[in-house]
Amino acid sequence: MRALRVAGHDVIAIAEVAPRSTDAAVIETALKDERVLLTEDRDFGRLVYAQRHPSPGVVLIRFPASSRRRLGETLVNFVRVHGSVLPGAFAVVGPARVRLTRPPEGGSDRTAADSDTQPTQWTDLQTEVAQCRECCDRWKGEVKDPLAMDEIPGPPPDLKLLFVGVAPTAAGGQSRGGHFYSDSADRLRRGLFDLLSEPDFGLALRDLSLRDGNQRFHEAGYFFLHAAKVRPVTTDAPPTEAIIHCARRHLAREIEFLRPRSICFLGTNNLRSVARDLFGKEIGPECRPVTLTTGTWNGLAAVTHQPRRGWQDVTRRTLRAMLSVRPVA
Repeated sequence: MRALRVAGHDVIAIAEVAPRSTDAAVIETALKDERVLLTEDRDFGRLVYAQRHPSPGVVLIRFPASSRRRLGETLVNFVRVHGSVLPGAFAVVGPARVRLTRPPEGGSDRTAADSDTQPTQWTDLQTEVAQCRECCDRWKGEVKDPLAMDEIPGPPPDLKLLFVGVAPTAAGGQSRGGHFYSDSADRLRRGLFDLLSEPDFGLALRDLSLRDGNQRFHEAGYFFLHAAKVRPVTTDAPPTEAIIHCARRHLAREIEFLRPRSICFLGTNNLRSVARDLFGKEIGPECRPVTLTTGTWNGLAAVTHQPRRGWQDVTRRTLRAMLSVRPVA
């Protein structure tokens, strides 16, 4: 609780305001105050599922004594990534795994199970990224430090356009492993946000904090991923073979799960070969219909320049074309 308060969240401890409350009274208080309930008491799971009690959203904390020192950091990261979907949900948070479900509301358990698969699957995909050592072993000395669990936030529910960059910045140097979602001064982020703030797109993303910028970006139906999930050691990007391997291993599955309407790859030098590998055809700055060779997803894709000085016009034309296409009803 202390870690969440330090992070700026409004947290109330029931032990401080009503220490003798029953479980039913606690959950009623949370409902009335529109607060998500954090607890280590499993009885709230029975209250929500077996007794079908209306739920404000419950986070059940399952941390053994040996892992308690990581509890605060884990909860802060969990709320940062999943906070927008917690109201009404039931989450179980442990030191190595998160499970996020949607309790039934008078319907069948089967309906509830079908509706809760998306957050859990996304968490599983990001856990695989964090635990994967393939690129680090095969290109030892050239790449390191896979993206950690929860380093990429959860995706918006209706994804209009997925942007794909090359990789996080180098593990050393000025940016020290930062990336689109971790550094508001990231060059790719600033260039793209400046472009999307123009009258043609009108998102007003300039000068927002990291958190507010992410939120507005996602509310517009946009999301960002890296083709390579590892940091280069000294160069600007991982070796091309490593980017292709990582994209085939992880990005393809993320695309199949997210099912965006369109995908815009930002970085022609490094990502043209990635798109060719994923879709089996050459892709340039003009939008083309594509199908994922290892899945069922199909939509539009383009590979264009990063929106940096001298190349903004090319990126602007690509985005204007992609966003002007209306989905088929």
